[in-house]
Amino acid sequence: MVIKAFAFASTPKILFGAGMFEKLDEIILKYGNKVLIVTGGSSLRRTGKFDELLNRLKERSIQTFSISVKGEPS
Repeated sequence: MVIKAFAFASTPKILFGAGMFEKLDEIILKYGNKVLIVTGGSSLRRTGKFDELLNRLKERSIQTFSISVKGEPS
């Protein structure tokens, strides 16, 4: 069986660990002043962390776009 050709694009870097959420505004600024935030159903919004992040980004003049995705992608 021959595998058909495909392309795989990965993120340039994955940052994970304690305290990383608090550094998001600094990290985002290294890539520009616009960001697309993709979240799951509603848990991030319920915790208040989403609004916290939006406020920090606004203070740094980072333009935000967001989308909420429910379920697994098709």
